[in-house]
Amino acid sequence: MSTAAFFTSLIAEHGRLVFLGEDEQVVSYRWVHPASGSWVRVDLGEHPATVHQAGSRRLWDEVEPVLETWDVAGRPEIDRYGLTVTTDGRHVLWLDSPEHHITAL
Repeated sequence: MSTAAFFTSLIAEHGRLVFLGEDEQVVSYRWVHPASGSWVRVDLGEHPATVHQAGSRRLWDEVEPVLETWDVAGRPEIDRYGLTVTTDGRHVLWLDSPEHHITAL
């Protein structure tokens, strides 16, 4: 599972992430969330990447802070992440230990 697919699956349940490649390199991400009719397209050809999104959920706005935190942390492997579900039903993503919260989901 790619890091992008891991994070997007945490943000929007039942979403679908598609990678479009060229010469074995990802050039574009397409993410749809059928339940809300929302979608985002991220084209990697330029820096910064070009982002287009629409629908009631701003999917890129939801996942971008998590991806930025991952990048700043040195792009850790997925196995360093954990998830805590609190007694009141909140879901908290953390890195390395529950004390290092990344975001509430």
